[in-house]
Amino acid sequence: MTSPFDTRDLLQESTPVAIILLFWVVLSSIVTHSIANGLLRAGVIMALLYTIVRGVTLARTHQPTPQPDGLEGVLRENVKVALPAGVWFLAAHIVYSIETLWNSLGIPVSVTFLAETLSFIFIGAGVAVVLLYAIAVGLPRVRGNTPNKGNDMTGATPAND
Repeated sequence: MTSPFDTRDLLQESTPVAIILLFWVVLSSIVTHSIANGLLRAGVIMALLYTIVRGVTLARTHQPTPQPDGLEGVLRENVKVALPAGVWFLAAHIVYSIETLWNSLGIPVSVTFLAETLSFIFIGAGVAVVLLYAIAVGLPRVRGNTPNKGNDMTGATPAND
């Protein structure tokens, strides 16, 4: 059985996290530096809370999937999560690349703040993809709601003592 999530689902589910972080980043940009740090931390907490609650909700509504057996299954599952998370991380990388290009052309530094801000948001959304998947797919596995062929990632069957 495969996971109920595809790349598009995970990207769509992580978009609210980007919006939450954007909201708090905008708030942090209109106050003094010391207060801005607190607002950014508050944004991370709100994004984390959203991701956890949404992950638990999704865990209740999706069919449970078995823990992958063997290295191939583990890698396949990680690639599946890395693709949508990678979209967000790639966006952050592109922003930094544009900033580097901008700086090499001698364009004013005010773009640096924008690059850091957008990268913070994109990186947060990328991390949220992984956390959301881990909770939504992992929680039913931890609860024992799925058939598990083995006891560990090699698929070894537990010994009967």
